[in-house]
Amino acid sequence: MTKLKKIILIGASGQGKVVAEVLRACGTWELIGFLDDDENKPREFAGYPVLGPSSHLPDLSKDAQVVITIGDNKVRGEKARQAKESGRTLPVIIHPSAVVAPDAKIGEGTVIMAGSIIQPGTQIAMNGIINTGATIDHDCRLYDNVHICPGAHLAGNVVVQARAWVGIGSSIIQNLNIGEDAIVGAGAAVVADVSPGTTVGGVPAKAL
Repeated sequence: MTKLKKIILIGASGQGKVVAEVLRACGTWELIGFLDDDENKPREFAGYPVLGPSSHLPDLSKDAQVVITIGDNKVRGEKARQAKESGRTLPVIIHPSAVVAPDAKIGEGTVIMAGSIIQPGTQIAMNGIINTGATIDHDCRLYDNVHICPGAHLAGNVVVQARAWVGIGSSIIQNLNIGEDAIVGAGAAVVADVSPGTTVGGVPAKAL
């Protein structure tokens, strides 16, 4: 019988609930529990214990790996940095129903949800979220701490810079660049580059 790998999730939120389900579907992980900095958080979440704030991580099982389940890209990146500095491994988690090309490169701490498709030549850096049913076509490049929301679609050769957010049900045509900290609104059709820190929405997408 294969020994289950221990894991701790930082962030007892909706994102954490979905990642817990991915872990269950994988069948290779033992989820010890959640850490969350909200002192009013109940002591149990999604059927697992809430073990305290993230500052408790050094006191917990030393062989447990860590995934950050916080939707906010900047906060997720900071918590990942802290976890790595404490000596923790941030594994790649992929739902069994996701399709990932053999040559795709997936960075540590990235989670790929159910029904997602990652096509050949794609590179995803560390600590990304590829959410339910999202599709990333050939030769895309996603930098650290991006969030591709459920049902979003990236055509080939799209670059998504660090901490950008691509909203639910949005579409990005080929060869575009989405700048750092940019936000693509839900349902947007992006047909031109998006400048850093800009929020766009609509069909076709325009700056808001």
